Amino acid sequence: LDDGTIIYSKDVVGEQIKGNKIGIMQDCSDCRSCYDIAQDCDLLIHECTYGEEHGHLAVDRGHSTAKMAAAAAVKCQAKMLMLTHFSSRFVEESGTIAVNMKDNSDSNTNSNTNSNNNDNGDVEI
Repeated sequence: LDDGTIIYSKDVVGEQIKGNKIGIMQDCSDCRSCYDIAQDCDLLIHECTYGEEHGHLAVDRGHSTAKMAAAAAVKCQAKMLMLTHFSSRFVEESGTIAVNMKDNSDSNTNSNTNSNNNDNGDVEI
């Protein structure tokens, strides 16, 4: 300070707290190079451009399917997976997506009819 007083961080900084780790994998069909850095992340945000029926398009165009994203989450041991993709090709389908979400609104939010956890904690799709 101007008067010569020295302030040390140990005198003004609180206890360390563990933060959250977020991994983001976008526009990729092969994310293996990211597994180490995303290991044990609290949230993995992963693009999911295509369903399995169009998996060949995903790889050809450098994108992922939901199953590929889930496999990456398992490999990284992510605590939570968020699938995302922004595309103008879904605009006309938005009403259908909203209806599907509404139809499932009464079901348990922790269940997924397309995946199951096995005894090892792995996700089977």
